[in-house]
Amino acid sequence: RCAARRRHCHQPLTPASPTPTRSSKAPSPTPSPTPTAPAKMPEEFDGFVFLETQDNDNNIYEASDGSRIVAKFFKPQRRFELLSKDITGQVAVGDFTCGSIHVDNDETKEKGDLTICIARKYDGVLMLATSTHRTPQQLGASGAKFLEVWK
Repeated sequence: RCAARRRHCHQPLTPASPTPTRSSKAPSPTPSPTPTAPAKMPEEFDGFVFLETQDNDNNIYEASDGSRIVAKFFKPQRRFELLSKDITGQVAVGDFTCGSIHVDNDETKEKGDLTICIARKYDGVLMLATSTHRTPQQLGASGAKFLEVWK
């Protein structure tokens, strides 16, 4: 009886031991649908070369003709709606929503209009901005090149 009892007592433990192993492996695939952004922005894309990161986390890229694009990554993804509210003349360019935005910043003394594109990417929102000499379509095309190398 004692041996039978022991066997009976051990039986629930044996099938139970693989269960925690299975459940401990199950959560690992869950985070993969929303991968986090790479730690580093690309060194170059579409003829633009990384120049500097400013104090406000703006990443500045410059082309050989002197034109610049600012890239910035915002978290979380729900900021997309907040950012897109200020964009006028919106057009879809690939993964991006592009248009114009008016800047009037008392702190930086920046004023005027910018061409801007935003896209939901990784676990946040990628924003690209430049002066209005580039159209939303041009900036969106550059943005597609940015996304190709930002991995």
